[in-house]
Amino acid sequence: MECIAYQITDIVNAMSEDAGIGAAYAAGLTLGVWDEHIFEKMGRKKYKPKMDAKLRNKKFAGWAAAVSAVLSEE
Repeated sequence: MECIAYQITDIVNAMSEDAGIGAAYAAGLTLGVWDEHIFEKMGRKKYKPKMDAKLRNKKFAGWAAAVSAVLSEE
């Protein structure tokens, strides 16, 4: 169970690193500094879900319900 906390930490760290760069890319695109080909040059991978959307949504709803159940309003 402890590994879940580590996984979440990894995700939050990755999001905080990528969120700033995403804004920079969007600004550069808007200002015409570069075009969408910049993403091809970066060697980034595009990930697509393989799980059926209906099953994925059901599982996520279960996760959201579990999180909601343990949160308390103070």
